[in-house]
Amino acid sequence: MAMADPKALQEAISELSKYISSVSNATAEMSSAAKDCISNMNGDPKAGAANEKVQASVGRINEALEHAKKELQAMQEELEEWNEAASIEL
Repeated sequence: MAMADPKALQEAISELSKYISSVSNATAEMSSAAKDCISNMNGDPKAGAANEKVQASVGRINEALEHAKKELQAMQEELEEWNEAASIEL
């Protein structure tokens, strides 16, 4: 298997980690805000419907994040393989 440039791979891992964290925080805020909206609107049905849409969207985003986490793990494993191969060559 061809190894990627380890420095570039490490940078990609770092950036993807930041992205996953940022999106996770944003979806948590979205979810919380939508729930607060229902509370602030005293259970208004339209607020409830909007919350359902937000929660469904958050769910789809979280599914995409799980895929990104798997890709991140694969990248980390590739970097570990590269580091192991480099230490054997020394």
